Amino acid sequence: VFETDIAVLDESGQPLLGLTDAMFELPAVECGWGLCVNDPSGQEIANWLPLTGTPQAFGLIPASPRRPFAAGLLVDQGSIVTDSHADPHRVDAIVEFLQRFTGTNSVALAEFRERTSGSVLQTHGDFVNDGRSLLDPARGLGERVGGSSPVVPAVQEMLGIISSRPPVAPPTVVLISNTWIEASDRLVLAAASRAASTPIVTISSQESAADLAARTGGIFVKIEFPTTYRTALRSLDSLLSGDLPFYRMRFSVTSDYAAAFAPRNTLFMHVRITLGERDHVFVPVVLPF
Repeated sequence: VFETDIAVLDESGQPLLGLTDAMFELPAVECGWGLCVNDPSGQEIANWLPLTGTPQAFGLIPASPRRPFAAGLLVDQGSIVTDSHADPHRVDAIVEFLQRFTGTNSVALAEFRERTSGSVLQTHGDFVNDGRSLLDPARGLGERVGGSSPVVPAVQEMLGIISSRPPVAPPTVVLISNTWIEASDRLVLAAASRAASTPIVTISSQESAADLAARTGGIFVKIEFPTTYRTALRSLDSLLSGDLPFYRMRFSVTSDYAAAFAPRNTLFMHVRITLGERDHVFVPVVLPF
């Protein structure tokens, strides 16, 4: 029996309320980022099936009181940005987020890509309470794209910086990247995240990013199309402060391979949300045992 939480957002980043359990389906698809269980190394070891095609329990969890946070934006600047046609949508969304970021919470901005020498990470100062001070480097992100995307050393270095100069509020790394992260690398980053007591929120189109977020206690925000970056960044403040309402669904699964349900294995699935006759959203969900 599993429970998972899903927030459904409109284009402005606001939560869609009033959805029913019949709109949330567990489609029976082939294993392979569908209905499958992976061992700790990332190898698929078993299929599983839902006992029912819709949630067995379902409800809207109201927003909680806001809590303080420190958001460390870590932006992938590798050529994957060009390959996925992410800009200018990605840059515009980050700029808009920073323009609106003022108050007692704090934000930092860093970027990474392959470099001929030195660190793969380029930071733009410490955590600040006014995101508008970061607008100049944010506006230039689209001009500094190219090369590979060394996600592992970049995240490790970002976590190290946060640990050495911790902000006042509890920190979170917000990884904005469409680079695929290998299973072994996810384990390395999850260990680094736990050591730094810093969860990782991932904003990505890749299911591997959903796995990384789940392993670190973070949140995964799916980028369906380049225009979705604006939706994702508009909701980020509420996601990090904990005041975003969401749907909690409970479901049961079965498998012919009993050893699949063992500690450190991971269940991968998709939830299909039907919002209209031709409007379907597929949400990847990762549930570690």
